Amino acid sequence: SYPRSYAIHVYDKGGEPGNPVAIGEGSAGVTKIEFTPATGQLVRVVQTGTSEETGWVIHETRIIPE
Repeated sequence: SYPRSYAIHVYDKGGEPGNPVAIGEGSAGVTKIEFTPATGQLVRVVQTGTSEETGWVIHETRIIPE
């Protein structure tokens, strides 16, 4: 299963997520999401799409600085 569509937010603890730094659609297998550098303490991944299949799970996350 994979994210049908998603939004990524980067923000500071105690703050509001604000506008997403990335939005897009996933694909079967590995979904690689790239976005311009952003400053914050927290990263929020929001599943914005739906599917009749089973739910979507994040198995591994890597945040790689430029």
